[in-house]
Amino acid sequence: MNTPKTHKTDAQYEARRSERGKRALDALIQSGDRTHPARPRPNWKRWTRAMEQIELVMLQIESEMESCYELRTKRWRSGKNGCHLVQRLADLQIAQDAVTAWFDYAPTDPDTGNYVTLREWKDRHVPPA
Repeated sequence: MNTPKTHKTDAQYEARRSERGKRALDALIQSGDRTHPARPRPNWKRWTRAMEQIELVMLQIESEMESCYELRTKRWRSGKNGCHLVQRLADLQIAQDAVTAWFDYAPTDPDTGNYVTLREWKDRHVPPA
């Protein structure tokens, strides 16, 4: 047996559903019940590993693109495709700089209270794999 629709559009349904969820969470928080899951905490160890993997993959891509460029003829390099590849390499370098800069932002060291780079923090607090 089909249930009649109470909302005219999917957007109305989703808005109503979201509203119910927010009300339920507010009621749970106000009740003082601590059984709801905690909010996620920063996980610098996992984030650092992931960013290091990204950095390695980007270096591999750069190497492959440079090899591809070097293997091409002079005519191809000066043509449209060569110019596109050079531009993509430049864009990749910008992305690599952004990933490298990410390592410059770090939490404070719990021992000293000073800001440290993520690599320094990792060296002090993350055991080698």
